[in-house]
Amino acid sequence: MLPIATAFERYGPEKAKLMQQVKQGHLAKYLGEFDVLIGCTALVHNLTLVTRNIRDFTLLTGLVLDDWTSDKEIDWQAVQAK
Repeated sequence: MLPIATAFERYGPEKAKLMQQVKQGHLAKYLGEFDVLIGCTALVHNLTLVTRNIRDFTLLTGLVLDDWTSDKEIDWQAVQAK
């Protein structure tokens, strides 16, 4: 288990950024509360997030992702830049 208290400093700004993007029409939907918290926890602990839900988690800047369902090697920084 990882402590999540340290993730809350990152959570607030990330949540605000995503909400603003939804308001401006840049995102169709907001990433779920727990997904933002999971992603921010991985970020503050410098961990790779292993998930099948790559599309949603690429919304979090700087998050390193690993799609455990794919054998393909993907440059996630390039995906995030889009």
